[in-house]
Amino acid sequence: MRITKSELYDILKHLVYDIYIDGDCIEIEYYANGKDCNFNFTARTFEELANEIKEVYNNYDIEEELEIYLPMRGKQGVPNSVFNIIKDLEKERDTLKEIYETINDYIER
Repeated sequence: MRITKSELYDILKHLVYDIYIDGDCIEIEYYANGKDCNFNFTARTFEELANEIKEVYNNYDIEEELEIYLPMRGKQGVPNSVFNIIKDLEKERDTLKEIYETINDYIER
């Protein structure tokens, strides 16, 4: 079954603040410790979307992400503390996992 914005939002509304769907392109936006997070996926069905999210989650490398944010410490809303940056990145990753699990639970119903 093809994914609709209203159906996907109903499933994820406790985790995300917005969803955009344009054809097979799906953008999911959420906050993690005040950080605006958005991920883009290409999927037609909930199964395809769950698989894509799982792949992103499994490949999410906090060290690699940290390298991006370290030069911006204390600027543009990035915390000055490395510890807080890592906490934010862990929350981003953990929320992505929650999104995957929520969609997967919906599929299995």
